[in-house]
Amino acid sequence: MIKKLRKLLFTISLLLLLTLPYAKILAQSESLKVDNTVNIYFFWGVGCPHCEKEKVFLERLKQEYPEVNILDFEVWGDRDNLDLMLQFAKLLDIDVQGVPFTVIGEHYIIGWLSDD
Repeated sequence: MIKKLRKLLFTISLLLLLTLPYAKILAQSESLKVDNTVNIYFFWGVGCPHCEKEKVFLERLKQEYPEVNILDFEVWGDRDNLDLMLQFAKLLDIDVQGVPFTVIGEHYIIGWLSDD
């Protein structure tokens, strides 16, 4: 009796181990279909001309791609936003000396040159 129970438990465990990775992949792909939002973290400063140009660009981007979510943080007048920017920099292992600073996933841009 114990031998049959062990065999049954082993079989169930083996089936679970074999199907679990597929269940995770399926769940992840389903969540991607439901929520395809792209978060853009935009750190800027009041009066920064480069920041203003990037703001205009990001607004156009948002209009063209509704799945884009722009989270903007003014850092010169808000210490909490500055701390958040520095936390992003630490996570990305970079030294951010100024704004604009933009983060998309693990990618980042420091400064602003043009819409290209």
